Amino acid sequence: MAGLLRAAGHDCLHVYELGLGGQADEQIMALADRENWILISTDTDFGELLANSPVMAPSVILLRRADKRAESLASVVLANLGQVIGDLT
Repeated sequence: MAGLLRAAGHDCLHVYELGLGGQADEQIMALADRENWILISTDTDFGELLANSPVMAPSVILLRRADKRAESLASVVLANLGQVIGDLT
């Protein structure tokens, strides 16, 4: 999905491109917070981590869909990003 979002003009990286594949969700969240990145995931653990955190960052876009193909997920993000961009930190 990162490649599809990049092709649409967005600055985007996959955790594997950062060498973080298989790392703890907390470590990924901490890096996203330090770098002021927005996380996009189908992993509900990120939403739970943010909900239980005393801070409001980083923003997490949690995708819950039966169709988890990259093309499907990217199309949902791209179709709705303009409506939520102001709410993302």
